[in-house]
Amino acid sequence: MPFGDKSKAAKKGEKEAEAYQAKKKQVEDKQWEDNDKKIAAKQDRKQTAAEKEAEKLRKAQEKKELEEADAAAMANVGKKQPQKKVTRAQIASVYTGPPAKPKPKGKASAKVVDQDALNLMAPNRNVNPDDVDATGLDAAVTQLEADAAKGDTKWRAFEAEMTPQVKHENPGLKRNQIQAEVWKRWQRAPENPKNQK
Repeated sequence: MPFGDKSKAAKKGEKEAEAYQAKKKQVEDKQWEDNDKKIAAKQDRKQTAAEKEAEKLRKAQEKKELEEADAAAMANVGKKQPQKKVTRAQIASVYTGPPAKPKPKGKASAKVVDQDALNLMAPNRNVNPDDVDATGLDAAVTQLEADAAKGDTKWRAFEAEMTPQVKHENPGLKRNQIQAEVWKRWQRAPENPKNQK
């Protein structure tokens, strides 16, 4: 055996001692390990709460950025552009064609307006012919009542005419079903004042 070498037994003893120390350390570490389920659950809840808070902050920041982008995009949308005024001459030119070229100054001639040119102008669409044409509240109420009575009498006549016909076509229907069918037909009927436009 050369000088300074250890014997096999000594080497084996050292290996066993190292293995024993490692095992002893492992057992000791396991004893000091904190494996309480309640503490682990508490730490897990704490970590989950921290993640939720971080997500909430991220969403709030993202929402703020989107709102700022929308506000910047909508800055010009709300502003109304001033409308261009249209003169009577421009309106008349639309209906009668382009304005006539001025004649050279000289003799003044009387111009006769053709009746067909006047008829080309469009009717006033701002006036509804079904509107009440009365001055004063009492006259307006009277006219509205008269119009309602006209429509009501037409409905009564239509109902009296159609009820027997619907009964004959559908003998098993109840009274309210017959009335509903007559009402449907009234909505489409040419006698209905609402359909006479």
